[in-house]
Amino acid sequence: MIKQLLLAASLMLLVACNNGNRVEGTQDVDSTAQEDMFSNRLMKSTADTIMKVNPELVMLLDTLYQHFDDNRHATKHPVEEDLPWINEYRKQLCAFFNAHELGGSNISEYAKVDTVLNVAERLYGLDTDDSPAGVSTRNWICAYFDSYRECNLFAQLLSLCNSNSTKKKLYQEWALYLQMEEKIAKVCVNATELDYWGGSIIGLICICKIRDIHAARIEMLETMIKMVRGYENGRSYHDASKTLLDSASKKIKDAMERTISAAKYEGSEDNLSDNFYETAREAETYISDLHALVKQWIAVLRNLDKEQTEGNLNHGIERAGSAMLIRWADIVRSYDNV
Repeated sequence: MIKQLLLAASLMLLVACNNGNRVEGTQDVDSTAQEDMFSNRLMKSTADTIMKVNPELVMLLDTLYQHFDDNRHATKHPVEEDLPWINEYRKQLCAFFNAHELGGSNISEYAKVDTVLNVAERLYGLDTDDSPAGVSTRNWICAYFDSYRECNLFAQLLSLCNSNSTKKKLYQEWALYLQMEEKIAKVCVNATELDYWGGSIIGLICICKIRDIHAARIEMLETMIKMVRGYENGRSYHDASKTLLDSASKKIKDAMERTISAAKYEGSEDNLSDNFYETAREAETYISDLHALVKQWIAVLRNLDKEQTEGNLNHGIERAGSAMLIRWADIVRSYDNV
């Protein structure tokens, strides 16, 4: 299902490319030069108005877009192999920050990256195409910005470690997280399909949910970096994981019942194909897979809790991890996120 969503997103980009408001050349950048400077991926989904406002930033972002577009299926790709690129690209973003004086010179390079990506997201918010395809395209582009935010925060977290043992456990955590992310995204996609069976809004809702999944992870990493101490007014790992899994199962059940009830009311129950029920069965399999992955992930986090890191970073891990699972439960439960 997630591959179908990715294919749909690619088709949206092609549709956007053929839209009259899309780039065929601008007054500021020669069209031939554009062909040389871009991978032709981000440019094809970037509105002419955006290119005119800040072509330099779009050129810089094209590298990020191409990298994550190439690796979007690589859920088991070791993050260690990506770190050299992540660190090198951070230098480029920082150079842009400095050249355009986007803030004070005394902030960290990680904060500079966040500032540039905030500017990038506001830039793409200037696009006036508010059709489902246009909004989906913008969100898909910004989802790649989210991916780099996660990588940047993870690199910062590694920099706080004072032992190779802790770094090894963080790498284990990241690898498990990527598998968890894939499963929860598939659960959301299937649940949305069951809720809006045959509807044209499915792709838009799904990409919004996927961005929310990224946001929960970003918040978790930020919490760990801020070295939150203790665990106050929160839930334990057990309660948080149970809430997530129970919410996912209930969402699938409720979505099925709503659609079947509506079909019965309309006298169109026979139109629910075998694919509808197979989608529900797939979702339950994903939830079962997610259950096993969450157990492994929690075990790694608990080992991290026992590690000593600079600034007592470990004190915030349980709170951060549990909060992310609760956020995911909210995302799955929501009727839509548009």
